[in-house]
Amino acid sequence: MQLRMSDITVPVPEGDLAESLAYYRDTPTGRGPRDGDELAAARRKQVRAVPDAHAIVETVEVDAQSVPVRIIPPTDGRVRGVHLNIHGGGFYLGSAVQDDIRNRRLADDLGIVVVGVEYRLAPEDPWPAAPDDCETAMRWLIGCAHDRFGTDRITIGGFSAGATLAVTTLLRLRDHSLAHHVAGAALHFGTWDLSATTPAGRLISDEYFLEAYVGGVSDRTIPDVSPAFADLSGLPPVLLVVGERDVLLDDNIAMAARLALADNDVDIRIYPGVPHGFTGHPTPIATAAVGDVTEWLRQRLESGRPTTPSPDTGDQSGRAWDDASLKELRRAVAASGPELVDLLKQRPVHAVLQYVGDAVTSAVENKVAGADDVAAKCANALRARGWDGDDELAAQLEGVLGGPTPMLRPIAVTLEDIADLLEGDLRNGDGYIDLQTGMPWEQSMLDDVGSDMFDEDELEDSDRWFFVENTGSRSGYRDMEDFLDSVVDEALVEKLSIALAGKGAFRRFKDVLFDSGYEFIRYRMFSAERKRGRARQWLSNKGYRSEERSAT
Repeated sequence: MQLRMSDITVPVPEGDLAESLAYYRDTPTGRGPRDGDELAAARRKQVRAVPDAHAIVETVEVDAQSVPVRIIPPTDGRVRGVHLNIHGGGFYLGSAVQDDIRNRRLADDLGIVVVGVEYRLAPEDPWPAAPDDCETAMRWLIGCAHDRFGTDRITIGGFSAGATLAVTTLLRLRDHSLAHHVAGAALHFGTWDLSATTPAGRLISDEYFLEAYVGGVSDRTIPDVSPAFADLSGLPPVLLVVGERDVLLDDNIAMAARLALADNDVDIRIYPGVPHGFTGHPTPIATAAVGDVTEWLRQRLESGRPTTPSPDTGDQSGRAWDDASLKELRRAVAASGPELVDLLKQRPVHAVLQYVGDAVTSAVENKVAGADDVAAKCANALRARGWDGDDELAAQLEGVLGGPTPMLRPIAVTLEDIADLLEGDLRNGDGYIDLQTGMPWEQSMLDDVGSDMFDEDELEDSDRWFFVENTGSRSGYRDMEDFLDSVVDEALVEKLSIALAGKGAFRRFKDVLFDSGYEFIRYRMFSAERKRGRARQWLSNKGYRSEERSAT
């Protein structure tokens, strides 16, 4: 197969191209500051933006993290969606108000609320301040859009550095079961490799913004800095817009390829003869490109939720696992050898982190080739996901990689057994772990065998018996609610919502999912992963860790 630039370059009328090229001949493009002094001078020379007369400025907060935002509602008052806009400026210049004019136009053209993020700038606030602020803004928007603006249709977009921050925001959302809330991402000429290790990244290796923004980061290939190196599965539909003369053209073509290989819906549009930042310039090509982006966003907002299902973390990573591949994974976990390492290198790990974590730990300890890289990948994913038990497992993996080792006593019991005692039927009472054998015992089982095997005084022996309080099914019910939030099929959502009401919810919920095919597999993985994590966290809080790998 041959792919030519003409195949992915947007056709424009000759007159528009000629007029646009004439503009750039008369107005040469500039360059960014080369050091701190030039940056200070550039900031002083910035033209004060004219604020929109109806913009609402407020500071929003999520989980004790706050960020200022600018909210521009549509003039006619009818809200059909919400768009989060992240301004550009090399991570060290610009402000949300600089986009007020185009945000007003977008708000009125689409009948949407546009929210601009006033994220912190480098070098005063280097990475991760900016992505932290953008994530906070998006989490706030997801949490309040329906109640405040009357819609749950949300898109995101950004320009240059803002496009980069839009993708890091999506990656964070995906890892926290929230990416399915975003219907699409319109990204203007973003930079995806800030490590200068790819051919495209090396083209900007001497830019000062890299020193200002990530100068203190030892590994710039981490996804939160350079999205080109991320597991890109499970993102909403993406539109990439870039000019033919943009130094970031190769970077965007490579990013489009990686997004497509991760099974995302991606559209790249290259506009002829124009440089970086072209959609902000007064040219016919810019007008056409902005119109194209507006129409793309309109289609995404009209379609509502993304059309691809979200698995365990709100992304598509779980779709890599079906019954056949899960059987393969079980065999690999049992062996903790090269097969496990190879399998986890080839597939997304988000859906199976708690399941594979102990086996990966063993693979590192046994010096299996490539296990260190897989362990680091899993540890990073666990830290990002942040479910119960994820930090504990991440610390375990980091410990075998040379970091501080958690001081926990091993106990020969599976996480599944602990979970069954913690979250079992309350009618069966609390439970005990036999520390000599690792055998779990529900109180009802002990009552059945009676004094033939144990007496009450023996159960008081803390060197032999480990007490586990049965907390019931509350956590499992919350798992069903959280899983429901990740389901995209509206008809299935309605059925599952009905199933959750009243007694017998667990059985009805599973019955509905059983007929849905893949969603049933996804729920089994999601639920088991949550339970393992809670069991791991509970054991860790008691000073123990599971010595055996998770049961298959």
